[in-house]
Amino acid sequence: MATYFEPYYEAGFKLSYNPNDKMALSLYLLNGYNLYIDNNKKKSVGLIFTYILNDHLSVGYDNYLGDDSPEGDTTNHLRSITMHF
Repeated sequence: MATYFEPYYEAGFKLSYNPNDKMALSLYLLNGYNLYIDNNKKKSVGLIFTYILNDHLSVGYDNYLGDDSPEGDTTNHLRSITMHF
């Protein structure tokens, strides 16, 4: 599995919810992809959903969407990453 598209660090808020022992859901509101400080007024969002099938196997969905364009930049740097495992 390639992991080069994962952010090394994130700064923002995380909301987690575990409705039972087999499911986990996390929502993120972030400054950006690999950004500690806010470089524009736009925020990035992320979602992680995991379902545990048994002690040795789980499946999940991971998504990230955000625009990392610096303030005043005319080029759109929209980043959208989806991972399934």
